[in-house]
Amino acid sequence: MNISQNKALRGRTLLQKGFISKEALDDLEQQLVQAKAQVAISKATVERDEVNLNYSVIRSPISGVVVARDVNVGQTVAANFQTPILFQIAKDLHQMQINISVAEADIGQIRTTQEITFNVDAFQEREFTASVKQIRLNPTIQENVVTYNVVAAVENKEGILLPGMTANVRFVINHKRDVLRVSNAALRYKPSRDEAQISDTNRVPQGGATQLYRLKNQIQQPVQVATGITDGHLTEIVSGDLNVGDEIIVSDTRNSKSKESSASNFRFRMF
Repeated sequence: MNISQNKALRGRTLLQKGFISKEALDDLEQQLVQAKAQVAISKATVERDEVNLNYSVIRSPISGVVVARDVNVGQTVAANFQTPILFQIAKDLHQMQINISVAEADIGQIRTTQEITFNVDAFQEREFTASVKQIRLNPTIQENVVTYNVVAAVENKEGILLPGMTANVRFVINHKRDVLRVSNAALRYKPSRDEAQISDTNRVPQGGATQLYRLKNQIQQPVQVATGITDGHLTEIVSGDLNVGDEIIVSDTRNSKSKESSASNFRFRMF
């Protein structure tokens, strides 16, 4: 463009001195206009190329930890009709969530802010705690089995819990302290017919009561109790003639050939 400007400037001087015609000066002026237009086009092209160059640099909209990467450096990415997944980014692994599938029979007992405990296969001896954050209403139906997704929030301050781990979850539906409890095996134990006739105190449980058997002086004694909450392994005893330290029968290990042996073959636990 500088050359066209100089030519136009010299043309004006020469026209004033009468050395060139007006038509020649118009040609020089036209060349200057074309040069300016070409400069503007070149600037626009440079600006467009700079914008496209910025598009080639992909930046995450948030700061966090890259969980998965689906592309490599230099790989061509074409969006086509949908946005491709390049990276999976977790904003903060110190705050994680558990997606839990709960059967429809149990979903009525779940509430938000409810406490849960869980462990993972990587740390089987360690128990973690979390709380229910959300109960999603959209059911999942597979082979006529209906489940609901429950989201629980868990703090991962140590960073030992990783995305994708399988959590074995227990919901705390009820909680009591300092209660008398027995093994569920004791509630399921039933003596043989002959042994049931040994004790004169044997009687059929009354309505709502549960009967278990206490070993006292090597004799089975039926005891009627009222049960409370259970965790699937141990059950609370609400009322009944049962005390801490009583020997409760959970099973009979005697076989048919040793029924006449000592009654001490009973297995029992002390509570």
